[in-house]
Amino acid sequence: MAIVQAPQYWKTNIIIMGLIAVLTACGGGGGGNDDGTPPSVSDTTPDSFTFTAVTNADVDAVVESNSITVDGINAAATISITGGEYKVASGDYSTSNSTVTDGQSVTVRLTTAENGNQTSEATLTIGGVSSTFIVTTRPDDTTPDTFSFPAVTGVAVETQTTSEAITISGVNTAAAISITGGEYSIADGAYTSANGTVTNDQTVSVRLTSSIDTNTETQAVLTVGELSAHFSVTTAPDTTPADFSSELLPITNAQLGAILTSNVITVSDIDVAVSISIAGGEYAIDGGDFTAVASTVTEGQTVVLRATASSNLNTQQTAVLNIGGVEGSFEITTLADTTAPVAEFMFPPPVSMTEGDTLRVRGKVQDDYSSVVSATISVNGIEQTLAIIQNEDGTVSWDVTVGLVEGENTLVVSAIDGEGNDSFEGEGVAQVKVHRDSTLNGFPDSEPPLLAPTAMVYDESNDRLLVTGDESISIISSIDVQTGERSLFLDLTQMLGAIQDLLINEDNDKLFIMDQASIVALDLASSDVVEDNWDESYLGSPFTFLLDDIDGEKLIVPNTNNRNVLAVQLDLSIPTVLSDNNDTNLGVGLEIIRGIALDRTYGRYLLASPTNQVVYAVDRVNGDRSIFSGMGAGSGDEFSPAATGYLRRIIVDEKRQRAIVVEDVTGKIFAVRLSDASRSVISSSEIDENNPMSRIYGMAVKDFDSYIFVGDPDTASIFAVDIETGHRVYFSKN
Repeated sequence: MAIVQAPQYWKTNIIIMGLIAVLTACGGGGGGNDDGTPPSVSDTTPDSFTFTAVTNADVDAVVESNSITVDGINAAATISITGGEYKVASGDYSTSNSTVTDGQSVTVRLTTAENGNQTSEATLTIGGVSSTFIVTTRPDDTTPDTFSFPAVTGVAVETQTTSEAITISGVNTAAAISITGGEYSIADGAYTSANGTVTNDQTVSVRLTSSIDTNTETQAVLTVGELSAHFSVTTAPDTTPADFSSELLPITNAQLGAILTSNVITVSDIDVAVSISIAGGEYAIDGGDFTAVASTVTEGQTVVLRATASSNLNTQQTAVLNIGGVEGSFEITTLADTTAPVAEFMFPPPVSMTEGDTLRVRGKVQDDYSSVVSATISVNGIEQTLAIIQNEDGTVSWDVTVGLVEGENTLVVSAIDGEGNDSFEGEGVAQVKVHRDSTLNGFPDSEPPLLAPTAMVYDESNDRLLVTGDESISIISSIDVQTGERSLFLDLTQMLGAIQDLLINEDNDKLFIMDQASIVALDLASSDVVEDNWDESYLGSPFTFLLDDIDGEKLIVPNTNNRNVLAVQLDLSIPTVLSDNNDTNLGVGLEIIRGIALDRTYGRYLLASPTNQVVYAVDRVNGDRSIFSGMGAGSGDEFSPAATGYLRRIIVDEKRQRAIVVEDVTGKIFAVRLSDASRSVISSSEIDENNPMSRIYGMAVKDFDSYIFVGDPDTASIFAVDIETGHRVYFSKN
């Protein structure tokens, strides 16, 4: 027979009905509730619950779980935990067993492992249902966050220096710590150089000892985990150079006001550029320009000082150099005055003769270092104190009239300066010899004869006077200025006619000689003819000439025949006309010229004419002519009329800005001021009745501070005339 399967719902209903019947039978006769309902069943087994696992937790940290809610029980259920703590609702955490009711929340916590990557578990059991809270620590991290130590500079040498503290972060476990070149301290603990460990949030500082050298870096390297940082300490640079004060050598016996330089010093023992300054002088670095302005200097550079010596004797001038605070002095001490003053006669010359029993003499005393306090003149051993006058140039002058005895008189002047130096103890005495001879015999002797001196020139390089004789002869004599001795210099009788004038070109040591037909140039040393011009038609019988060296050298010659003014090159080639006397556009016409001089101040030539007793002016560039002095031009003492006077020679005294003009026949000597042509007589028989002059032909000057030489052909004499007082003595006489 076939078995028919009952439907599923029938099976279910049968099971339910069976269960009811069993339950009813178990209740017995008194098992129901009062209300007739069946009694409840106690349920302490909750629904299952789960704690979410935690990973990457901090080591040795308390970690709480998520909260779970107890569900599925109708009676208090037991609760217990292993490996952690729990709390019910907001209660305290506990490890003790207890009970929990339906709907209450429960939270678990535990302490993580002390190492990384370790798992900790806490198992909570409620009514026999358990769940485990699993916490895994994060992996070990011993590499901290980046850290650094600020560098320290400017530290003294061999000084213990501590860094700023840094805080370790970024590690989750103890990290290895080590150091090279120094020591470290953790959390203000003792400093050590031994290896150790450090944990997160701990502070670390480093210290080291600075270098024994200046401007030098020292480092300590701290390593935490795999990360390192440097602590750098640099000593301060040396800005104090080696002491150089002993290297600057002093200078003694320096000339007054001299500008002097020191020896060279070399800057050393500094690490960086340092300041340099000076007081009382200047300095130069590495051969550069001298300066007094403060600057800087570096290692190895050289320095030279410069300072000016005092203007006072035996006085120290100090220049103080400061390099980086170190000072050195360059001392210059001027010489002590041990030099006696030097006396000098300005008039008369070293040897002379006079007919008078008195003579006005003058001179000066010079002392380069001290002031002159007294001066004395001795005449034939008899002394008298001189009245001295201080001059603007630092010299002192004196002027005195002394008595003379017949025959030779020796005049000696000496002086004493403020330091007590006496001319008599050195070479500072001045001496002249004056021969008094009322009979006016030949002087200094009679040989060789001096023939009517008409032209003369002073030869500075040989300190002699070259003099030509009578206008009808061609002989040149030499007279030693120091002794007055005469000698024959040249006899040009076979070469030239009567010599009219002489001049010397000091630049090439040539003597130019003029007669009325030619000009000849001779070498002064050998007397050989080096240039000549023999064509009278060019020169026109001149009486005088001059050397113009302002802008190229040339001779200026007044032509006597046509009154033109000529320019002749030094090779004595054909002359050119500078001022044509026939050209009335150039100004006044010229007459015969006997003397000519160069006025550098006003750029002109001054020409003395005896014809009308005037001094002309001719412009040296364009040849314009005018009357400079005489015939109403200029004021003061008049030139003598043409009938009684005869202007011959003229020279220019540039120092006093005047022209000196001699007048023949009267024997007068005039000074004519260059600025306004005013005239004054500076020597005549009225000024000095001794040693009278009747004629004056030639004139020469040695020194415009002293005297001029003039020649008198009538007495065959050469006089020395004081250019200031006008007094006269014989310098050489036939």
